[in-house]
Amino acid sequence: MVPEIAADLEQLFESICEGRGFKLIRQNILIEHVHLLVEKKETESNEYVMQMIKGVSARRIFEKYDTNRFVFRKLWGRGYRAETIEGEAHLQIVKQYISSQKIDGIDKRIVSIGNRDI
Repeated sequence: MVPEIAADLEQLFESICEGRGFKLIRQNILIEHVHLLVEKKETESNEYVMQMIKGVSARRIFEKYDTNRFVFRKLWGRGYRAETIEGEAHLQIVKQYISSQKIDGIDKRIVSIGNRDI
């Protein structure tokens, strides 16, 4: 994920969530995946939330970045992981986990690879 597209995605996620009535609590865009902490209504399924976020964001990215990189018109993989947050302590743990995936703004997996003796 290049920084320019990541910055656009951050704004898109905020816009999509606001427009669909979700509350985006925390996000972190990494090189090969994204962490989103989203509050939704009990009547909305995880599948609906992810369909909206992934579908709208992919469509808008493809409209803006018309390059050969997107020949196959696929931005997101099929899967996702959803977890129900149980209580304030659990919420704080998840928020900290999402925030801790970057060190000084860089995906911590890349930082650890850079520090490894090869």
